Amino acid sequence: MDKQKVALFFGGNSPEHDISIITALSVAAAIDSQKFEVIPVYADKNNNFYTGVELLQRENYYLSESTKNKIDNVNIAINPVTGSPSLLVVENSRFKKSRYIDFDVAMPAFHGGSGEDGAFVGLLEFLNIPYTGPRAMASKIVMNKFLTKELFKNADINVLPSNLLNRDNKEEFLDLEYYLKQVTLGYPLCVKPCNLGSSIGVNIVRNETELKAAIIEIFKIDYQILIEPYVENLIEFNISISNALGESVLSAIEKPISSGDLLDFKTKYLNGKNRETKLSVPSSMGMASLKRDTSPVELTEDLKAKIHDYAIKAFNIISGTGAPRIDFLCNSKTGEIWLNEINPLPGSFAYYLWEAAEQKVNFTKLLSALINESFEIAKNNQIVTDSIATGSNIFE
Repeated sequence: MDKQKVALFFGGNSPEHDISIITALSVAAAIDSQKFEVIPVYADKNNNFYTGVELLQRENYYLSESTKNKIDNVNIAINPVTGSPSLLVVENSRFKKSRYIDFDVAMPAFHGGSGEDGAFVGLLEFLNIPYTGPRAMASKIVMNKFLTKELFKNADINVLPSNLLNRDNKEEFLDLEYYLKQVTLGYPLCVKPCNLGSSIGVNIVRNETELKAAIIEIFKIDYQILIEPYVENLIEFNISISNALGESVLSAIEKPISSGDLLDFKTKYLNGKNRETKLSVPSSMGMASLKRDTSPVELTEDLKAKIHDYAIKAFNIISGTGAPRIDFLCNSKTGEIWLNEINPLPGSFAYYLWEAAEQKVNFTKLLSALINESFEIAKNNQIVTDSIATGSNIFE
C-alpha cells in the first residue's frame, strides 16, 4: 500500500521559531514510517518555504547558503494535473525547474505568530487541503488570551480578572502614563503578551517602575498586553484533550516544575543551560525535556474534577479538533483554580501528557490519530460543499 504523504510545516516568523523546529524534528522521528512519508516544509523567518531531506537533519539549522542550494524553494499550490495539494517548486536557477510535489495532508507544527494563530490553516481551508490540529477560527480565538478569557467567563469557566493594553501605533514614543492609567488591578501583577505562547515576555511586576519596564519590553514583540493578578502560592496544571482518540479523551494532568515564580521561556526550552538557541535541548524531547510531575500531591479529586470539567467545556466551546493543551493556574493554599490559556499547537504536541495518561497513548499513535481525524474532517466538509453546490439535502 502506498504511504500517505504528510507535509510537515514548521519554522515561521515567530519568536517561537526554534521551538517549532524542535517539534518538527520530534514528529518526523516518531511518525509511523510504515504508513506515512514526511515531506518537511520549513518556513524561514521571512516565511519563505523550503523543502528537502536536509531539513530533517538537526545540524543544518540555521540554514547556511550551501544547505539552501541543496533544497527547494516552494509555494503551496494545487496541482492542476492531479488536483492534489502540492508544493510548487520555484524555478530559481537553470538547475531547478518548476515542478509539483504532491502530498495528502498538511501537519502544521508552528508555534506562535501567523503559523499558529489561524492565518496559515485559513489558507489550507481556502484551498480545501486536509490538515491536522485546530481549525482556523478556534486557533484565532485561543491565540488571543484576552478574547479566550472573555469567551470562557461567559460559560462559567473560572478565569482571572484582567486588563488589556492596546498599543497606539500612531505614537512615536510610548506614553507610559497613558497605559498605566488603564491598569485597575493591584500589585503584584503578571504582565504578558496577549498573542504569544511559551511564556515569552512574561513578567511579574511589583511596582510601577517594573510595570513600565514590562510594557516597553512586551510592546516590542506584541501589540497587545494582558495584565492579570499574580496568583500567590502558584502551581500550574496542564492537560491535553482530543476527539481524535475518542470523544473528549483527556490526557494525564501534569504539574510543570519551575525553579522560579513562574514557568518561563528559558525554563521550558533552554533546559537551564546558558545557550542562545532552543536547539540546545535534545531533538527528540523538545518541551518533554522539562521536569514535570504527572502525579502531583496537590491534585485533589476536587481539583481534578474541575480541570476535567473546564477542559471539556472549553474544548467544546471552540469546536475543538487536534490535541490542544489547556493550562491552569492554581493557588495551592486556597484550592482556587483558573483556566489560564489554550495552546492550540503545544510544543512536541504535548505527547508526554498522552504517554502518561491512564490509557497510555504513545507519540506514534497520537500522530496517526491526528492524521486520521484530518481526513475525516475533510470528508465531512466535502459532503457539505457538494450538497451546497448541487442544492441537495445532506440529511436525506
